[in-house]
Parts: sequence; structure tokens; C-alpha cells
Amino acid sequence: MTKPGARLLWLDLARGLAVISMIIAHTAPWGGVFVGTEYLTAPWFAMLVGISLLLAWEKAGSRVGAPGGRAGAFIAANVARGVLLILAGELLQRAYWQIDVVLQTLGLFTIVLAPLVVLVGRRRWVWAAISVAMVAASPLLMDASRDWLLSSGSAGDWTGRLVSWGAAGAHYRVTTFLAIAAAGLAVAPSLLSGRAAGPRGLATAGVLLVGSGAAIVGGRLSPLGADAYSGTWPEIIGVILLSLSATWFCAWLVAALGEARTRRW
Repeated sequence: MTKPGARLLWLDLARGLAVISMIIAHTAPWGGVFVGTEYLTAPWFAMLVGISLLLAWEKAGSRVGAPGGRAGAFIAANVARGVLLILAGELLQRAYWQIDVVLQTLGLFTIVLAPLVVLVGRRRWVWAAISVAMVAASPLLMDASRDWLLSSGSAGDWTGRLVSWGAAGAHYRVTTFLAIAAAGLAVAPSLLSGRAAGPRGLATAGVLLVGSGAAIVGGRLSPLGADAYSGTWPEIIGVILLSLSATWFCAWLVAALGEARTRRW
């Protein structure tokens, strides 16, 4: 358990490793062991954003004041943050045309997720249901929205951009991010209560990792496919399990090392 107001070291560790994964994904040659970062980086960011939003809302909700006012202020602050991410992403996309910048999708994702966090809170079964629903719907929405963009000719305007960031994107989609984040939020109470500690915690991370590999390899061997960013059902399930495994492992590692050794490390 973590003292109220204290930083969650496993969450800080996960954020740091996610940044390292991003650097590897953008600099390592394609293929080999480093291809795993292509499956992990963006999904892990989405999961950590979801858990961080929940913690931020709980902190905001504990303050003195009208609950409705706190909810409104929290949502407004995250809408503003999302808009800033979108604008920053658009600027970076113009400067770095050769890569697909993720910030716009993360910005829209933040705008969509903040009200859900306020409504759902720590109701893990609701988050699990949202994750299952979005896993099922995301590939269908991706195909339908891509067909609409081709037929409407709106791909270059702001409507087309929003549709692309929301569901049709070549690499990143809010629908997929929501499935991933909801899965993380479904297990967040277990992580926050310290259940990742001990041998069972390490075993859980291992089982999740094996499940991720099975989903991705099985998908790649099937007609559905499971290439990184493809948005197929096996790929989405695989990256959810991979992100859960990485997060669970960070929580286990901090519990195993202890706070003092983790801080020194």
C-alpha cells in the first residue's frame, strides 16, 4: 500500500520505461527483438494515461467543494490539456512528416476518457465491460470509418482528422486506446492495493506476457493478422495483455526491491 499523497513508484517506473520503449521504437532497426517496442509503446502510454487520470480524479474529488464543481473543473482541465496535445501534435506533424505523431490521438483520447473516469471511477467491472466492448467494436469502426473517409472526400479537413484520430488512423486510434485504458483501469484497484507483490505478482506478469505472445503470434498466423498498429482483434488483445504485463511487472519489481532501493535505482 502507498501512503496518501505519496508518489506511486511503480507508476513512475512504468512511465520511464514507456519513454525508453518509445525511443527504441523510433531508433532501432525494424525486426528482431526490438520489434516488441512497436507493440508496447503507444498502448502502454494509453494505459498509463488512463490510470493517471483515475488517480488525478480521486485526488481532485477529495478536495473541499461541490462535487459537481470538482467534476466540471476536472473535465474542463483535461479537455484543455487534450486540445493542447492536439495542437502540439499538429505542429510536430508538419515538422516531422515522415512519422505518424501520436499526440493528436492522445489528445482526443484524453478528452473522451476524462468524463468516463468521473462517471465510472473504480468500478472495475464497468471498465472491463467497456474494454470488451471496445475490443469488439474497434476493428469494425476502423473499417467503417475508413470507407466513409474514402467516399466522402473529407480526409484532409478537420472532420476527417477527427475521424482518423478517433477510429480510422493508420497507426493510432482512440477506439483502440480506450479498449487498452479500460483494461488497465479494470485492474488498477488490484495494483493500487499491492496485489502485484510476491511470487504471484511475478507469475501474473508472466502469464499475461505469454498470453500476449499467443494472441499476437496466433493472429499473425491467421487471416486476421496481428501486425503492430494493425487494429485487428488479435493485435488489440495482444497489446492489452502486453501493457498489463509490463505494468504488473513494474508494480512487482518495486515491491520486491522496496521503495528505498527503487529510488536509488
